[in-house]
Amino acid sequence: MGILIFAAVLAAAEFLLSRRPPLLAIRMILAAAAGLLLFRAFPWLRIARWSLRRKHLRNIALYFLFIAHFLRIFLEEILSLFRAWRLAAPHRWRARWWGSLARAAASLFPRTLRRAERFYAALLVKGLAQ
Repeated sequence: MGILIFAAVLAAAEFLLSRRPPLLAIRMILAAAAGLLLFRAFPWLRIARWSLRRKHLRNIALYFLFIAHFLRIFLEEILSLFRAWRLAAPHRWRARWWGSLARAAASLFPRTLRRAERFYAALLVKGLAQ
């Protein structure tokens, strides 16, 4: 739910500041909503255990497990980033409040990318990635 709120804030900020339709943020909202619905609707752990035992479904199960892990990485980064921002940011609605929020949001993607690269490097070491 937090990622949907975050994407909505990004979409609103992009629209208000640049006066153009926030297509990337809207796509992010749709993808996050679909992912949340899928991950909430299905018993993923039980399906993953069942699929990993079948040779022809193993790669598909690994793919969805990796997506779930990357989604968890993204959500953890959002939480830690905005928790730190809330502690360090100027008081709400003061002069530099929007600027500090924009810089915090801009640092989210490089941080998430670094964590995802570490995860991928671990997969390479284990021989699971190509």
